[in-house]
Amino acid sequence: MADGATTSFIVLGGGFRGLVAAYLLAKDGHRVTLLERGNRLGGVLAGADWDGMPLDLGCHLFDNTDAASTAFFFEMAGGADRFHAVETRYANLYQGRLARGMAVPDLSGQDDARIAAHLFDLLGAAAAPDPAPRDARTALAARYGGSLAAELAPMLAKMYATLPDALAPETLDASVFQRVRCVDDGRGAVLKQIPDLDARLAVSSAAAPAQFYPAAQPDLARNFYPKAGGMKGFVDHVIARLTDLGVTLCVGTGPIAISGADIRAEDGTTWTADRIVVTTAPAEAERAILGTNTLTDATHAVPMVLFYFRVSPDMFTGLHYTHLFDPAQAAFRISAPGLYGRIRSENGHSYICAECPCRQDSAIWTDPDGAADQIWGEARAAGIVAQTARYTDVKLLKTPVSYSAPKAGFARAHAKVRAAIAHDHSRVIDLSTLGFSKLSILSDVKAALGWT
Repeated sequence: MADGATTSFIVLGGGFRGLVAAYLLAKDGHRVTLLERGNRLGGVLAGADWDGMPLDLGCHLFDNTDAASTAFFFEMAGGADRFHAVETRYANLYQGRLARGMAVPDLSGQDDARIAAHLFDLLGAAAAPDPAPRDARTALAARYGGSLAAELAPMLAKMYATLPDALAPETLDASVFQRVRCVDDGRGAVLKQIPDLDARLAVSSAAAPAQFYPAAQPDLARNFYPKAGGMKGFVDHVIARLTDLGVTLCVGTGPIAISGADIRAEDGTTWTADRIVVTTAPAEAERAILGTNTLTDATHAVPMVLFYFRVSPDMFTGLHYTHLFDPAQAAFRISAPGLYGRIRSENGHSYICAECPCRQDSAIWTDPDGAADQIWGEARAAGIVAQTARYTDVKLLKTPVSYSAPKAGFARAHAKVRAAIAHDHSRVIDLSTLGFSKLSILSDVKAALGWT
């Protein structure tokens, strides 16, 4: 859209995708109005508050893997001085083994016979992959072979709080299951010389974090994070930038409906623009534009309980986050935003966060208070805090929709919805997806808006 012509735009959705779209359009000189049905901007980045201490809704960091994207995030927030570098340290826990420097599933510590079985099946899958897996379970088998798939399926079920049979194959590409580590780094590096195995196998980059990211901004760590206020601090800076660029921000609109170039809220308020950019989730976009509801049934929403533990900063071990792949453990990821965010309360305490995807009929959802000590034990097992650490207080947040995954058949249903939107609503630019990576969101929005 960087063509010099001034156009009026309505951006529907005030999450990260909507903020990026509004910023790009306003920077191009267009008149932009951003509408958010909820009561705050930023989506999952908006965070929460605990007696004045800003809390992130899970583990959120900016990736420095592409210099242009890094520069854009700096610009969007008002400058590089809004951030500090983070030399991220992470791990994963599986079968009681804490594997540092690896965020994806790590099965390399298993016995030789088990590893040999994994490799045999992996080589077979790479040589003859299933061209059309019907769901996430068959996609795991097609990608990794039966031996690895049998171990990965319960992990995937834990992350999404449902059986892999119910999820679409593309779920793998939006999760930590894109690659797996099943041999030591020496053998892994040799096997990764084969392109089909390179796409499936992982090796640790902890010793040289930038080795796989030659396009990253030099002289900057692998990650970066807002200097103040957590991710909410970033959102506040972006809001200020949008306001300076003349963007009209409308929050708390409630559900809306689109007709031609007009948008109408339930209270009768209307907005009109030359073009409408929709950045909401696909099911919400379908309801607003077409008035139909097919994608709701094709999408799996993942409920989650977030446990925040107030801790003394000297209890941090230095790990920033750990993925817990054992199905028996309730937490899927435990992170220390208080460490990498340098966040302190007035009395000098900080915090860690445990993310527990679950079903709404599960014990952890119905009685999260009763699970606090269990989750704290998992935080110690995950290496986030010292084994002798104690927490001074706990805060709980429950969300019925933390993130969403496509069910089997979603891609076909979404394609039909998008075709109907393109056919009947030429003024609408549909950017609705289920993706949540900041880098992929930025890339998608730039491409759709013709930004170079």
